[in-house]
Amino acid sequence: PFEYWITFHDPNYDKLLEAVENFLCDSDRDLRVDQIFNDKMFSELTAEMEANGIGSLDKLRQFWENDYKPRLAIGGFLKDKAIGTKRLSSMPDRITNSINLSDGSIFRRPSAISAYKGPSIGSVELWWEQWKIF
Repeated sequence: PFEYWITFHDPNYDKLLEAVENFLCDSDRDLRVDQIFNDKMFSELTAEMEANGIGSLDKLRQFWENDYKPRLAIGGFLKDKAIGTKRLSSMPDRITNSINLSDGSIFRRPSAISAYKGPSIGSVELWWEQWKIF
């Protein structure tokens, strides 16, 4: 699925990637964005943005409430061609996957597709706590 499929001669790898692809194509299992990233998380994020002087949060809240929140996460967000064309997901992923710090160390975004090494991100709640630290 997507760009993460590589040639690797292992039947278990093929099964895993086929299962991921099947999941992504099964619209009955798709969730609304706000079932994954909820209003509490959005409020915490915008509070942090405001504390750091980021403006236009009213417009962001409107986009959240009227556009992104009610979408299906896979069919309405990940597969949205406009988001893909504008690179609204893939470019931030590439830019924030790992950050080189001035002391020479590397800070990795907590993600299943980065080289993150840290506390567990085995649930949305655990991931969100680590993401806020990031």
